[in-house]
Amino acid sequence: MKTQSPDTSIEAERVLVEIIRRASVSKRFQLVQSMTRSTFLANMYAWRESHSEANEGDVATHFVAMSYGPRLAERFQATLVNYRDWHLQPVHLLVVVDEIIQKLRELNISWYLGGSVASSLYGMQQLAQDIDLVVDLLPQKTASFEASIASLKPHFAFEEQAVHQALLQHTAIALLHMDTAMKVDLIIGKHEMSFLSRDNELCTMELDENHQEVPVASVYEMILFKLYRYHLNELSRQDGMTDDMQWNDILGMLKVQGPALDLSLLEQEVKHLSLEHIWDLVLIDAGLRKG
Repeated sequence: MKTQSPDTSIEAERVLVEIIRRASVSKRFQLVQSMTRSTFLANMYAWRESHSEANEGDVATHFVAMSYGPRLAERFQATLVNYRDWHLQPVHLLVVVDEIIQKLRELNISWYLGGSVASSLYGMQQLAQDIDLVVDLLPQKTASFEASIASLKPHFAFEEQAVHQALLQHTAIALLHMDTAMKVDLIIGKHEMSFLSRDNELCTMELDENHQEVPVASVYEMILFKLYRYHLNELSRQDGMTDDMQWNDILGMLKVQGPALDLSLLEQEVKHLSLEHIWDLVLIDAGLRKG
């Protein structure tokens, strides 16, 4: 088995994996939230120390530019003008998406939580750079959904034209939560692994006692999606480097969920995606197959 960090012994990691397995889903979610909140604030105020003239809005705008790019930072800055007395709020992941989820429910549009938050619930916890909601949007609901997104202003910053294009092309809509500077990606349409989170495979989890239960991508979808992303990154790079973060994310889910996983189902889909060469290495590094 390969450990997540070269500084960690195999024995220590086995203890950690067992602790995570015993932890409730809400406990894992709390850890993700705590890591996200502290990292966001630390990054912002580290920059502010060397820019004493910057106000809170300047700090947040710089953070958005560095984390999500200049275009979203421009939208954030333009929307900030409409706030008379704006102050950055600590990140609460479910509060960030509350209004979006409410609108999806009002329109009876199916959705579920994916991305790093979902993978952290199944594997090793990590900070959430953004929040991914996978939206199963039927064509007849596109117009009402677009109007509903437009009504999210001024609580979210976004480009209306980019929203329209994303709906036409079935790609992701980027929304920036104004209070926390956290990005939400609404992923429109299906990808090759999404069927694994449909119907009975979709998990419903209570992440916080003060919020409704949330539908979450299945562990099978998350493992295969991350594996496929790793493969695409491997093909696109010319420097011979690998995406260690993506790899460790996959290993974390396999290590924590290993005993409960139907590996035959995963191997069937791995073969369908022609990822057998990567899959063998993943199983060896996760300690689920001998090298």
